[in-house]
Amino acid sequence: DIDKGTKLLLTVLLKQIDMTELNSVLDLGCGVGVLGITLKRTNPRLRLHFTDRDALALDFTRLNCRLNNISADSIEGRLGLSGIEHKGYDLILSNLPAKAGAPVLISIFNQYSGYLKRGGLFSFVIIKPLEEVAHTALVRSGAAIIHRQGTPGHTVFLAAKGKEIPPPQDGLLPYIRGRFNFQPPLKNLSYSLDTVYNLPDFDNLGYQQLSAMVLLADDHLSPKHNILIWNPGQGHLPVYLCRTLAEKQTKFTLAGRDLLALEVTRRNLAAHGVAGPLIESYHTSWLSQIPANYGLIILLPDPESRPATVEMISLELPRLTEPDGEVIIAAKSALLQRILKQSKGFQLKKRKKDHGYRAVLLVKKDVI
Repeated sequence: DIDKGTKLLLTVLLKQIDMTELNSVLDLGCGVGVLGITLKRTNPRLRLHFTDRDALALDFTRLNCRLNNISADSIEGRLGLSGIEHKGYDLILSNLPAKAGAPVLISIFNQYSGYLKRGGLFSFVIIKPLEEVAHTALVRSGAAIIHRQGTPGHTVFLAAKGKEIPPPQDGLLPYIRGRFNFQPPLKNLSYSLDTVYNLPDFDNLGYQQLSAMVLLADDHLSPKHNILIWNPGQGHLPVYLCRTLAEKQTKFTLAGRDLLALEVTRRNLAAHGVAGPLIESYHTSWLSQIPANYGLIILLPDPESRPATVEMISLELPRLTEPDGEVIIAAKSALLQRILKQSKGFQLKKRKKDHGYRAVLLVKKDVI
């Protein structure tokens, strides 16, 4: 079912805007694509663009466009408005997520005018507690508020183009909480990270990351030339690897559905001396889209992973791992047990357990 905020935004849009006069629309943070698809059904001539930081959301948007026989001009992974090249939208619309944090939302309010054509509009829905944050930011940007309509839980704004405030050169800057020092319970190890809003482990190391790190520290792994980290989070494990296990020319491949995690990890690896060409990333929800043959793979599945994730890991892991390659998986105990039950061609070398999480070290062996 469509959430209440999206329903309210669509109701306001269809009453306040003549859809036949629109040429180009950006669905910012599109989720599964409901807003943009609904508008294009009222005006098939729309040039429609979708963005989201979640690769799975983009997958569902593509699917829903096909199911509704809707063509999209682009469906791309983006952090807010960062990296968007088109500057002449008639309408930008968004169900702004509260979890993004006030600094990120304010950055969007400051920047949106630069992506609208003259006479263009920005229409968004936001939860009630952030209504005044949005109103204050719009007023400061010089934008005229054309329409404002609320319910007990949400408020919709329809705002005209305001002052064009240049975006920060560093597109990740609005997401940064700050730089934190970390000292895990491992001998002679400390490091610093830039951490971001809306990802865990921003000021201390969680049990999932720690269980994998302890397992790495307890075993004498040989240097690796090609390392894959799935769902790297803030970058704790990649930075640990570059500080302890990696050779100078080790290539780090970062992969997962959350673009914010990929970008902050890339930033932290670069800050610890890893050259740009040695960092590769795949913004995807599918392991099948990643090339093969890694000497070390670290998988950090989402605690809420569904059975399809277990099946994907068990199917793709043998292809991704080079002969005698090593794999570390850290997950909730029940989830990890299901993964191990279905994964073939690996020997269990070591395991650790910590506060409901388990981590295992596997070695790929030929099965005769």
